[in-house]
Amino acid sequence: MDRRTYLKSAASISAATVRFPTISAASSSHGFIDEFGLAVVDFFDDDWGRKDLEDEVGEAVNFVCYAYGKLADQEDEEHSADAGFLSQLEQISLSNLKQNPEAYNWILEYLQDIVYFVSELDVFADSVAGRLESFAEDARNITKYIPLIGSIKGVLDSGCSIHKSLERDEQVAESAYVKFFKCVALAVVEVVLLVTGIGASYRVAFGATGWVNQQLINVVGRSIGWRAYAWVLSQIHWGIRVAFAEGSGLAIDRTVGEVTTIVVSDAQTVETDLDKEETRQWVQNDVEEIVGYVADGELDYMLWELDQLQEETLRKAERRQDRFLQSVNDFVENLPF
Repeated sequence: MDRRTYLKSAASISAATVRFPTISAASSSHGFIDEFGLAVVDFFDDDWGRKDLEDEVGEAVNFVCYAYGKLADQEDEEHSADAGFLSQLEQISLSNLKQNPEAYNWILEYLQDIVYFVSELDVFADSVAGRLESFAEDARNITKYIPLIGSIKGVLDSGCSIHKSLERDEQVAESAYVKFFKCVALAVVEVVLLVTGIGASYRVAFGATGWVNQQLINVVGRSIGWRAYAWVLSQIHWGIRVAFAEGSGLAIDRTVGEVTTIVVSDAQTVETDLDKEETRQWVQNDVEEIVGYVADGELDYMLWELDQLQEETLRKAERRQDRFLQSVNDFVENLPF
């Protein structure tokens, strides 16, 4: 599988040629969105069907299991690291990482292996791997890497789970793809935060069920902004919806609906109330940009937007009709006989 790059993204083109901005620029939703770019969508193709998604992700998770030592070798692939070069990460405890000397020592010894893993795993764009590699060469505070280590473990665990399903000729559930790409997205988020110099001001709690969801909520939604959170989720759900939905138009419609509901619901878990219509507009704008990035996407979006306009016109007509009928009923009820 060819390595992907950000080259179709204007934001990514600029990021590849200049240094990351200072903390003040990256701490806003807009700055973060520019830096995160199209990190997840970059992997997907709008022509993929479900089998294509399975094949492409299957190639990627083969390397995941190779890194974990679950796969002795990969056909037609040569790696400079031996199989199982990240196998110790499977056993390491991720609870209370900041107080975990085992994790600290592991990072000291295997940081370059983490960098190698990111550079070789095709779900990460070249620019993400390049930025992490450059930053790690001058690493001074190893504890800053602890959240990234947790995210990489999530990629390994969820990726190997998909690999097992494929090996058994089982159909991979949509939820398994969502979990895998959420882990990938979280790892990219951590790279962006590392390189921009933003410290991790949240508690790392990997032991609980659904930790990747909570980490994305904490790291992106609460710390950076819900607009940025919508951008990250839109990429994940768009990519998977393209493969699972019957046509790009349906994928667009379902992505906007699903992500809007998820963002509003997730914000409520941390006592933040978002306006649903405003959130929907964020997501719709995100999807418009994403679809404009992929081949043939703009026509699909225009057709979908026209369909949405027709539906809204019908809804307005129905509301006018309801108001008219109600006024007639009110008039009849108030007649003096």
